[in-house]
Amino acid sequence: MSRPSPTEQQEAAVEWLLRLDDADETERRAFAAWLVADPRNREAWEQVLHAWQQTGVHFAAPDAAEAPSTTHTSTATSQEIHRPGRRPRRRHTRLMTGAGMAVAAAVALAVALPAVFLRMEADYRTGTGEIREVALPDGSTLHLAPQSAVATDFSGTRRRIDLLRGATYLEVRSDAGRPFTVDADDVEVTVTGTRFGVRLSDRAIAVGVRSGHVRVRDTRNATPGVALGRGERLTVRRTDRAQQRTGVPPEAVGLWTDGRLYVDGATVGAAIDRLRPYLPGWTVLAASGLETRRITGTYDLTAPESALRAVVGPHSGTIHHVSPWLRLVTGPEDTATTGGEK
Repeated sequence: MSRPSPTEQQEAAVEWLLRLDDADETERRAFAAWLVADPRNREAWEQVLHAWQQTGVHFAAPDAAEAPSTTHTSTATSQEIHRPGRRPRRRHTRLMTGAGMAVAAAVALAVALPAVFLRMEADYRTGTGEIREVALPDGSTLHLAPQSAVATDFSGTRRRIDLLRGATYLEVRSDAGRPFTVDADDVEVTVTGTRFGVRLSDRAIAVGVRSGHVRVRDTRNATPGVALGRGERLTVRRTDRAQQRTGVPPEAVGLWTDGRLYVDGATVGAAIDRLRPYLPGWTVLAASGLETRRITGTYDLTAPESALRAVVGPHSGTIHHVSPWLRLVTGPEDTATTGGEK
């Protein structure tokens, strides 16, 4: 049975958790109003608070039982009921454990993602563990990896895909008069007919070719485009736009469409990034030493929990299920001080 993804109430509860560590009285009253505005809010708060406590991080959270009655919430604004308002953070005086800091950073980033704008912009998107196949108007086929989104434009002579999130594998029908273009964070891939994959992650944009040829151009700099053929991959780092060209087994490009993940000399951190879209909830790598270790192998994406164990196991990594939707990955130096069910 798969684990549920975080609900809107749980995400809001996480935001409140991060804010209440140094909240003033006004914010605590707003939190109390949010808590009683919907029974699901209280349930989510209790779940999030329990999960947070399992990480070993302590702070003075208000007791849910002390929340005011529902009638008191009529004076609260809509912002107060739904989400905490934004304000500059004061400097924390409490020390957090290494694992707790990792959880805080990862969860804060997760709830900050502009998911609502992604939904508005995307023509096709997928959820956790979902792979989708789309027949495009020109006869090409688009495969969309889990937690991915694309916008399409096939008006007039245009054949364009904007990769907004995640990864796609494309089987492009040949048409010399209508080039097929994929854009991912201003990295533009142009083809007339071929099979190739594009992946957009927090770290980089990667383009790999299974058959045919593509031209890749980073529109943010003046460097000429790069021509890639069968079994070649180009990675553009998002931080400084540095490019790296490498070889890759052609059959490994888009291998995820067959339920397998192939990595060759990848870091554990990068491999976990590849697995996250298949794992419900949040997966937090709390061991920095483990992140940079290298692995090579093929992993079963139809059993992502087993794949995650196979990725971290060779380097003595341990997975802790802190809650049904939060798992911590720790190294041997962290295991003794980290709670949660393994």
